[in-house]
Amino acid sequence: MSQHPIAKTEAVTLRISPFSNTSQVVTWLTPDYGKIATVIKGALRPKRDYAGQYDIGYRCELLFYEYAHNGLHIFKECTALDNRRACHGDWRRTAVISYLCRLAADATPDGAHIPELYHLTDDALRTLAQTPPPHDLLMLWYELHLLELLGISPHLRHCTLCKDHLPPEAGALFSAELGGVVCDACAPHRQESAARRLTPDLLALLRRWQRAAAFAPLRGVPLDASQRDALCQTLRHFLSRHLDTAPECRAIAFQMAVMQVRKAATERPSAGG
Repeated sequence: MSQHPIAKTEAVTLRISPFSNTSQVVTWLTPDYGKIATVIKGALRPKRDYAGQYDIGYRCELLFYEYAHNGLHIFKECTALDNRRACHGDWRRTAVISYLCRLAADATPDGAHIPELYHLTDDALRTLAQTPPPHDLLMLWYELHLLELLGISPHLRHCTLCKDHLPPEAGALFSAELGGVVCDACAPHRQESAARRLTPDLLALLRRWQRAAAFAPLRGVPLDASQRDALCQTLRHFLSRHLDTAPECRAIAFQMAVMQVRKAATERPSAGG
């Protein structure tokens, strides 16, 4: 491989798949090369060189030979820069990590160079590891910003049919098929079984999540269970319409994240007492 240049970059591990009895294919998201895949030979041997240096969601320093055969580069070495240690042994957080990485892997086009998507993904994973719940709301924030970076962000401020601006106090029909909201004047002309009615509070929450550059300011926003569920279902319909995603993985991650919120809520009084 000496005739091929060695590339060096940071990378988040998105997917690990078997390649042979002893090798793996690892899919990475990088700021410099977009989404790439490498073959790690000997990765499944008992005495492997890079045990513990990469796993789903890790941020690594990656070296690989810049030569793709059938879409696969040859791995040289890697070092874990952030192994999300706080998530180790926490199966609820692990479920969320798995979903975020799978969504990034499935949604990111091969060869697409979107540095902001790498930074968004690493930021979400770091926030997940370093902060307490609510992680279901972190998932919603990540989904909305991933959609924005891919150029398919839902339209939440103007009617997708007549293009009129919706006032802040108005609710609207949300059409995944049209890619956003439909005002009350245009809604009677839509025959779409999957369309959902968004009340003014839900629409305001989606807009707030969409424009927030960071998740931290959203942590203290109070939401009840019905609002959480409505936002989750609204984005589920949109994602399934516009991306080839894994709804079962998302459903499990949301269930685990909501369980963690409930667990934290029950523990809070005893901690204060």
